[in-house]
Amino acid sequence: MKKFLLYPLALIISIGSMALSCDDTSDLFDITTDLDFTQTININTQGEEFVEIAEFETIDPSEISSYNSIKERIKEIEITRITYKLVNAGEDNSADATLSVLLGYRATGAANYNFFEEEISAELDVEKELNASAADLEAMRTFFLDGTSFDVGAAGTIDNGPLNIDVVFTIYTAITAAP
Repeated sequence: MKKFLLYPLALIISIGSMALSCDDTSDLFDITTDLDFTQTININTQGEEFVEIAEFETIDPSEISSYNSIKERIKEIEITRITYKLVNAGEDNSADATLSVLLGYRATGAANYNFFEEEISAELDVEKELNASAADLEAMRTFFLDGTSFDVGAAGTIDNGPLNIDVVFTIYTAITAAP
């Protein structure tokens, strides 16, 4: 009889200690979803052969319904990767055009931009991953956690134009939220 009562008691103690070992039992029910934030930046030399450019567009997380549906319950955001892809946006692009362009970001309205260290590749229709520093990833993560808008874009020079291309900038995230 003692053994019969001992096994259920041990089971209850085991389950109870497992529940207490969790920081928050609601973590068991958290959801994680992948959400991508994309913005297109047009670079157009307007027929000129040499142009200095600085084109930036805003990413506003609150404009994305998937984000809005969970923003109040967000516990963690991980930036899994940041990519860009050049897409031909014009018919009269010079085959000899050379780009010396960096991609970057800033808080909307801020005076200074933060640029990624590598220049963009001129290869069309190929998604390329940016080498983002830990500081870059943390800054973008904070924008998403706070739900604040920020600008992404391109700055540099185009030589041997004309050139009219779109830079498709995508931030891939994994968002964990309470149910």
